[in-house]
Amino acid sequence: MGFRNSYVGNLSLFYEIEEKLKQGHNVVLISNHHTEADPIIISLLLEKENPHIAENMVILLN
Repeated sequence: MGFRNSYVGNLSLFYEIEEKLKQGHNVVLISNHHTEADPIIISLLLEKENPHIAENMVILLN
């Protein structure tokens, strides 16, 4: 993965999600498609700016 060429869009939404999680709320992110690598890539991209999300993410694959 090329971190220099990758970015997270709407980063402000992830700041809001992180605050809700720290307050004890539950947050569910739903995707209509996925690959097995997606959860890992999402975690890696959020690791620097939103470490709480990256460290506590639970992935459920169907």
